[in-house]
Amino acid sequence: MMNVLAGISRSKVWDVMTRTVGAGCLAFLGAAALSAVLATARRLAGTGIDLRLLSTLVVNACIFVLLLLETTLIICRPRALAKAAGWKARICALAGTWLIFLVVLLPVREDLPTPLYVMAALLSTAGDLSAIYIVLHLGGSFSIMAEARALVERGPYAMVRHPLYVAEQMALLGALITYFSWRALALFAAQSLLQYWRARNEERVLGRTFPGYAAYMRRTPMLLPRIPIRGGPAR
Repeated sequence: MMNVLAGISRSKVWDVMTRTVGAGCLAFLGAAALSAVLATARRLAGTGIDLRLLSTLVVNACIFVLLLLETTLIICRPRALAKAAGWKARICALAGTWLIFLVVLLPVREDLPTPLYVMAALLSTAGDLSAIYIVLHLGGSFSIMAEARALVERGPYAMVRHPLYVAEQMALLGALITYFSWRALALFAAQSLLQYWRARNEERVLGRTFPGYAAYMRRTPMLLPRIPIRGGPAR
């Protein structure tokens, strides 16, 4: 039975189906994010320049861009060379990707200090721009599930093994501030933990597929780049 399921997961039909389902889910969340963008834009047009509303508009627009970027990559990427086995890895990947985007269905906080809204907009913008830059190096190797397509070690991947996750979390931290509540905090915490497990699952798949990945892991930190310490002992 397990061999049959494994064979199905490697078939072209399964590949097309997962692309369709993945793109469809992201498109649904993207539509919700776009609706939030348009609603905030209408409010902004009615009230004039409002720094809080403008910052909220930027955060929602950044969420929409992230979703649009991931949807496009899912549709255009090549087929995987290897995949993680078992449903736990798949559920972890799906929940880790989509869970936090449910935040756009929550009410926006309107009682926070203005500097927090500005900080949220800056975090989301920095995260989005970083994600776009990272994707230019990642190319068709992007995946939702723990899969192997190519071993990327250049650019931001020479600094950390999972720079895209760091950029996404930075952008979503801005969303957490904008929609801050215990529900938003729970979503962010759960998604962060799932992203960590997802990264570990990816590393196991990449390690089995590419002989050079073990050496890459040894010389490259997982999430935070090493800070070089200059200078030697005082003379």
